[in-house]
Amino acid sequence: MSYLQGLGSEVHYFSGDVSVAEELRLVVESVESELGDIDGVIHTAGIIDDSYFELIEEITVPGSLSVFGPKVEGIKNLYGIFKDRPVDFVWITSSLSSVLGGLGYSSYASSNLFMDHFVSSHSEELKNWRCIGLSGMVFGEAEIDRESGYKREALTPVEICGLFDWSISLSGLPVVLETIEDLCYRLEKTYSQVKGEGISDVPAMQERSSRGELEHAYVAAATATEAKLVLMVGSLLGISDIGIEDNFFEMGGDSLKAMVLIKRLKKEFNINIPLKDFFQKQNIKELAEYIDNI
Repeated sequence: MSYLQGLGSEVHYFSGDVSVAEELRLVVESVESELGDIDGVIHTAGIIDDSYFELIEEITVPGSLSVFGPKVEGIKNLYGIFKDRPVDFVWITSSLSSVLGGLGYSSYASSNLFMDHFVSSHSEELKNWRCIGLSGMVFGEAEIDRESGYKREALTPVEICGLFDWSISLSGLPVVLETIEDLCYRLEKTYSQVKGEGISDVPAMQERSSRGELEHAYVAAATATEAKLVLMVGSLLGISDIGIEDNFFEMGGDSLKAMVLIKRLKKEFNINIPLKDFFQKQNIKELAEYIDNI
Protein backbone atom coordinates (compact mmCIF):
# COMPACT_ATOMS: atom_id res chain seq x y z
CA MET A 1 0.00 0.00 0.00
CA SER A 2 2.79 2.42 0.91
CA TYR A 3 4.46 1.77 -2.44
CA LEU A 4 1.25 2.44 -4.36
CA GLN A 5 0.57 5.56 -2.34
CA GLY A 6 4.12 6.70 -3.05
CA LEU A 7 3.30 6.65 -6.76
CA GLY A 8 0.67 9.28 -6.13
CA SER A 9 -2.20 6.81 -6.28
CA GLU A 10 -5.31 6.94 -4.16
CA VAL A 11 -5.40 3.64 -2.29
CA HIS A 12 -8.13 2.28 -0.04
CA TYR A 13 -7.82 -0.90 2.00
CA PHE A 14 -10.74 -3.15 2.93
CA SER A 15 -10.20 -6.41 4.79
CA GLY A 16 -12.19 -9.60 4.31
CA ASP A 17 -11.85 -13.31 3.62
CA VAL A 18 -12.80 -14.14 0.04
CA SER A 19 -13.49 -17.75 1.05
CA VAL A 20 -16.31 -16.60 3.37
CA ALA A 21 -19.29 -15.42 1.33
CA GLU A 22 -20.69 -13.05 3.95
CA GLU A 23 -17.33 -11.34 4.54
CA LEU A 24 -16.84 -10.81 0.81
CA ARG A 25 -20.36 -9.43 0.45
CA LEU A 26 -19.78 -6.92 3.25
CA VAL A 27 -16.47 -5.81 1.71
CA VAL A 28 -18.10 -5.26 -1.68
CA GLU A 29 -20.91 -3.28 -0.09
CA SER A 30 -18.40 -1.12 1.79
CA VAL A 31 -16.39 -0.44 -1.36
CA GLU A 32 -19.46 0.52 -3.36
CA SER A 33 -20.81 2.66 -0.55
CA GLU A 34 -17.55 4.60 -0.22
CA LEU A 35 -16.22 4.63 -3.80
CA GLY A 36 -19.09 3.75 -6.15
CA ASP A 37 -19.38 0.96 -8.67
CA ILE A 38 -16.63 -1.65 -8.98
CA ASP A 39 -15.27 -1.71 -12.53
CA GLY A 40 -12.84 -4.63 -12.25
CA VAL A 41 -11.72 -7.44 -9.97
CA ILE A 42 -8.26 -9.00 -9.63
CA HIS A 43 -8.33 -12.22 -7.63
CA THR A 44 -4.85 -13.34 -6.47
CA ALA A 45 -5.70 -14.85 -3.09
CA GLY A 46 -4.06 -18.16 -2.30
CA ILE A 47 -1.97 -20.00 0.27
CA ILE A 48 1.64 -20.55 -0.78
CA ASP A 49 3.12 -21.34 2.63
CA ASP A 50 5.45 -24.35 2.27
CA SER A 51 3.85 -26.10 5.24
CA TYR A 52 0.67 -26.66 3.22
CA PHE A 53 2.46 -28.44 0.35
CA GLU A 54 2.08 -32.03 1.51
CA LEU A 55 3.03 -35.32 -0.13
CA ILE A 56 0.04 -37.51 -0.98
CA GLU A 57 0.90 -40.05 1.72
CA GLU A 58 1.10 -37.23 4.29
CA ILE A 59 -1.80 -35.11 3.09
CA THR A 60 -4.25 -33.85 5.72
CA VAL A 61 -7.86 -32.73 5.45
CA PRO A 62 -7.28 -29.41 7.32
CA GLY A 63 -4.28 -28.62 5.13
CA SER A 64 -6.18 -29.32 1.92
CA LEU A 65 -9.24 -27.35 2.99
CA SER A 66 -7.04 -24.38 3.86
CA VAL A 67 -5.56 -24.41 0.35
CA PHE A 68 -8.99 -24.87 -1.26
CA GLY A 69 -10.53 -21.96 0.66
CA PRO A 70 -9.31 -18.85 -1.20
CA LYS A 71 -9.42 -20.55 -4.59
CA VAL A 72 -12.32 -23.00 -4.68
CA GLU A 73 -14.64 -21.19 -2.27
CA GLY A 74 -13.21 -17.85 -3.30
CA ILE A 75 -14.09 -18.13 -6.97
CA LYS A 76 -17.57 -19.46 -6.16
CA ASN A 77 -18.16 -16.48 -3.88
CA LEU A 78 -16.88 -14.04 -6.50
CA TYR A 79 -19.20 -15.65 -9.02
CA GLY A 80 -22.15 -15.31 -6.67
CA ILE A 81 -21.57 -11.58 -6.31
CA PHE A 82 -20.19 -10.47 -9.69
CA LYS A 83 -21.87 -12.76 -12.22
CA ASP A 84 -24.65 -10.24 -12.85
CA ARG A 85 -22.63 -7.05 -12.38
CA PRO A 86 -21.34 -5.13 -15.41
CA VAL A 87 -17.65 -5.22 -14.45
CA ASP A 88 -15.07 -4.65 -17.18
CA PHE A 89 -13.04 -7.68 -16.14
CA VAL A 90 -12.47 -10.33 -13.50
CA TRP A 91 -8.81 -11.40 -13.65
CA ILE A 92 -7.99 -14.54 -11.69
CA THR A 93 -4.48 -15.86 -11.07
CA SER A 94 -4.28 -19.62 -11.34
CA SER A 95 -1.07 -21.66 -11.67
CA LEU A 96 0.71 -23.74 -14.29
CA SER A 97 0.75 -26.48 -11.64
CA SER A 98 -2.77 -27.30 -12.88
CA VAL A 99 -1.01 -28.72 -15.94
CA LEU A 100 2.45 -29.68 -14.66
CA GLY A 101 1.60 -30.75 -11.11
CA GLY A 102 4.55 -31.06 -8.76
CA LEU A 103 5.67 -32.91 -5.64
CA GLY A 104 3.59 -31.73 -2.72
CA TYR A 105 1.26 -29.83 -5.05
CA SER A 106 -1.80 -32.12 -4.83
CA SER A 107 -4.10 -29.65 -3.06
CA TYR A 108 -2.63 -26.56 -4.70
CA ALA A 109 -2.79 -27.94 -8.24
CA SER A 110 -6.31 -29.28 -7.64
CA SER A 111 -7.61 -25.93 -6.42
CA ASN A 112 -6.12 -24.10 -9.40
CA LEU A 113 -7.51 -26.72 -11.78
CA PHE A 114 -10.94 -26.16 -10.24
CA MET A 115 -10.71 -22.43 -10.98
CA ASP A 116 -9.60 -23.08 -14.56
CA HIS A 117 -12.56 -25.37 -15.24
CA PHE A 118 -15.00 -23.16 -13.35
CA VAL A 119 -14.20 -20.16 -15.56
CA SER A 120 -14.07 -22.29 -18.70
CA SER A 121 -17.43 -23.93 -17.98
CA HIS A 122 -19.05 -20.49 -17.51
CA SER A 123 -17.30 -18.87 -20.49
CA GLU A 124 -20.52 -18.12 -22.38
CA GLU A 125 -21.91 -16.36 -19.34
CA LEU A 126 -18.69 -14.74 -18.07
CA LYS A 127 -17.17 -13.41 -21.28
CA ASN A 128 -14.87 -10.93 -19.52
CA TRP A 129 -13.51 -13.33 -16.89
CA ARG A 130 -9.94 -14.57 -17.38
CA CYS A 131 -8.10 -17.30 -15.47
CA ILE A 132 -4.32 -17.00 -15.93
CA GLY A 133 -2.11 -20.00 -15.15
CA LEU A 134 1.12 -18.35 -14.01
CA SER A 135 4.39 -20.28 -13.91
CA GLY A 136 6.61 -17.93 -11.95
CA MET A 137 7.03 -14.31 -10.88
CA VAL A 138 9.82 -12.27 -9.31
CA PHE A 139 9.59 -8.96 -7.49
CA GLY A 140 12.90 -8.37 -5.66
CA GLU A 141 15.58 -6.29 -7.37
CA ALA A 142 18.16 -9.09 -7.28
CA GLU A 143 15.68 -11.59 -8.73
CA ILE A 144 14.67 -9.15 -11.46
CA ASP A 145 18.33 -8.63 -12.37
CA ARG A 146 18.80 -12.38 -12.76
CA GLU A 147 15.88 -12.46 -15.19
CA SER A 148 17.71 -10.05 -17.52
CA GLY A 149 20.03 -12.84 -18.70
CA TYR A 150 19.60 -15.48 -21.38
CA LYS A 151 18.19 -18.18 -19.10
CA ARG A 152 14.76 -16.96 -18.05
CA GLU A 153 12.42 -18.58 -15.51
CA ALA A 154 9.90 -16.01 -14.29
CA LEU A 155 8.00 -12.86 -15.19
CA THR A 156 9.11 -9.46 -13.95
CA PRO A 157 6.60 -6.87 -12.70
CA VAL A 158 6.67 -5.03 -16.03
CA GLU A 159 5.92 -8.27 -17.87
CA ILE A 160 3.10 -9.13 -15.48
CA CYS A 161 1.46 -5.79 -16.25
CA GLY A 162 1.88 -6.50 -19.96
CA LEU A 163 0.32 -9.93 -19.54
CA PHE A 164 -2.61 -8.38 -17.70
CA ASP A 165 -3.26 -5.79 -20.43
CA TRP A 166 -2.96 -8.38 -23.19
CA SER A 167 -5.05 -11.09 -21.55
CA ILE A 168 -8.08 -8.95 -20.73
CA SER A 169 -8.21 -7.87 -24.38
CA LEU A 170 -8.56 -11.47 -25.58
CA SER A 171 -11.86 -12.80 -26.86
CA GLY A 172 -13.01 -16.39 -26.47
CA LEU A 173 -10.08 -17.52 -24.32
CA PRO A 174 -11.26 -17.86 -20.72
CA VAL A 175 -8.11 -19.71 -19.58
CA VAL A 176 -4.56 -18.68 -20.48
CA LEU A 177 -1.38 -20.58 -19.54
CA GLU A 178 1.82 -18.57 -19.12
CA THR A 179 5.31 -19.98 -19.33
CA ILE A 180 8.63 -18.58 -20.49
CA GLU A 181 9.98 -22.01 -21.33
CA ASP A 182 8.17 -23.89 -24.12
CA LEU A 183 5.14 -25.62 -22.59
CA CYS A 184 5.41 -28.78 -24.70
CA TYR A 185 9.04 -29.14 -23.65
CA ARG A 186 8.11 -28.66 -19.99
CA LEU A 187 5.36 -31.25 -20.23
CA GLU A 188 7.68 -33.76 -21.87
CA LYS A 189 10.43 -33.09 -19.35
CA THR A 190 8.06 -33.38 -16.39
CA TYR A 191 6.35 -36.60 -17.38
CA SER A 192 9.26 -38.37 -19.09
CA GLN A 193 11.25 -37.92 -15.86
CA VAL A 194 8.54 -39.61 -13.84
CA LYS A 195 7.90 -42.46 -16.28
CA GLY A 196 9.68 -45.60 -15.18
CA GLU A 197 11.24 -44.00 -12.10
CA GLY A 198 9.30 -45.51 -9.26
CA ILE A 199 10.03 -44.38 -5.73
CA SER A 200 11.73 -47.29 -4.02
CA ASP A 201 13.34 -47.46 -0.61
CA VAL A 202 15.68 -50.24 -1.74
CA PRO A 203 19.23 -48.86 -2.11
CA ALA A 204 20.38 -48.79 -5.71
CA MET A 205 23.37 -50.97 -6.56
CA GLN A 206 25.53 -48.90 -8.87
CA GLU A 207 29.14 -48.18 -9.54
CA ARG A 208 30.42 -45.20 -7.56
CA SER A 209 31.96 -42.18 -9.29
CA SER A 210 33.95 -39.24 -7.98
CA ARG A 211 32.13 -36.12 -6.75
CA GLY A 212 33.85 -34.04 -9.44
CA GLU A 213 34.07 -30.25 -9.35
CA LEU A 214 31.55 -28.75 -6.96
CA GLU A 215 30.97 -25.33 -5.44
CA HIS A 216 32.27 -26.34 -1.99
CA ALA A 217 35.60 -27.93 -1.08
CA TYR A 218 35.44 -31.45 0.35
CA VAL A 219 34.66 -31.55 4.09
CA ALA A 220 34.62 -34.95 5.81
CA ALA A 221 31.90 -36.14 8.18
CA ALA A 222 32.52 -35.19 11.81
CA THR A 223 29.57 -36.84 13.58
CA ALA A 224 27.92 -40.26 13.53
CA THR A 225 24.82 -38.84 11.87
CA GLU A 226 26.87 -37.12 9.17
CA ALA A 227 28.76 -40.37 8.51
CA LYS A 228 25.51 -42.30 8.07
CA LEU A 229 24.15 -39.66 5.73
CA VAL A 230 27.32 -39.70 3.63
CA LEU A 231 26.83 -43.44 3.05
CA MET A 232 23.12 -43.09 2.32
CA VAL A 233 23.46 -40.19 -0.11
CA GLY A 234 26.48 -41.80 -1.74
CA SER A 235 24.52 -45.02 -2.29
CA LEU A 236 21.59 -43.13 -3.77
CA LEU A 237 23.60 -40.88 -6.10
CA GLY A 238 26.43 -43.30 -6.86
CA ILE A 239 29.15 -40.95 -5.59
CA SER A 240 32.05 -42.21 -3.49
CA ASP A 241 33.49 -39.13 -1.79
CA ILE A 242 30.64 -36.84 -0.76
CA GLY A 243 31.46 -33.94 1.51
CA ILE A 244 29.06 -32.72 4.17
CA GLU A 245 28.77 -29.29 2.53
CA ASP A 246 28.10 -30.61 -0.98
CA ASN A 247 24.71 -29.64 -2.37
CA PHE A 248 22.39 -32.61 -2.96
CA PHE A 249 20.95 -31.16 -6.15
CA GLU A 250 24.31 -30.01 -7.51
CA MET A 251 25.49 -33.64 -7.30
CA GLY A 252 22.62 -34.87 -9.46
CA GLY A 253 19.81 -35.15 -6.93
CA ASP A 254 16.28 -34.26 -7.97
CA SER A 255 12.79 -34.27 -6.47
CA LEU A 256 12.25 -37.99 -6.99
CA LYS A 257 15.62 -38.89 -5.47
CA ALA A 258 14.80 -36.57 -2.58
CA MET A 259 11.64 -38.59 -1.90
CA VAL A 260 13.62 -41.84 -2.03
CA LEU A 261 16.11 -40.44 0.47
CA ILE A 262 13.34 -39.19 2.76
CA LYS A 263 11.87 -42.70 2.88
CA ARG A 264 15.29 -44.16 3.74
CA LEU A 265 15.82 -41.53 6.43
CA LYS A 266 12.48 -42.47 7.96
CA LYS A 267 13.55 -46.12 8.13
CA GLU A 268 17.07 -45.39 9.42
CA PHE A 269 16.30 -42.65 11.97
CA ASN A 270 12.58 -43.26 12.63
CA ILE A 271 11.69 -39.67 11.71
CA ASN A 272 9.39 -37.97 9.21
CA ILE A 273 11.07 -35.15 7.30
CA PRO A 274 8.62 -33.01 5.29
CA LEU A 275 9.70 -32.47 1.70
CA LYS A 276 9.73 -28.72 2.23
CA ASP A 277 12.21 -29.08 5.11
CA PHE A 278 14.45 -31.30 3.01
CA PHE A 279 14.57 -28.65 0.27
CA GLN A 280 15.75 -26.16 2.87
CA LYS A 281 18.53 -28.50 4.12
CA GLN A 282 20.32 -29.29 0.90
CA ASN A 283 23.58 -30.61 2.27
CA ILE A 284 24.52 -33.32 4.76
CA LYS A 285 25.76 -30.93 7.43
CA GLU A 286 22.45 -29.06 7.61
CA LEU A 287 20.43 -32.25 7.33
CA ALA A 288 22.39 -33.94 10.13
CA GLU A 289 21.88 -30.94 12.43
CA TYR A 290 18.17 -31.04 11.65
CA ILE A 291 17.95 -34.77 12.45
CA ASP A 292 20.00 -34.49 15.67
CA ASN A 293 17.79 -31.66 16.92
CA ILE A 294 14.48 -33.45 16.41
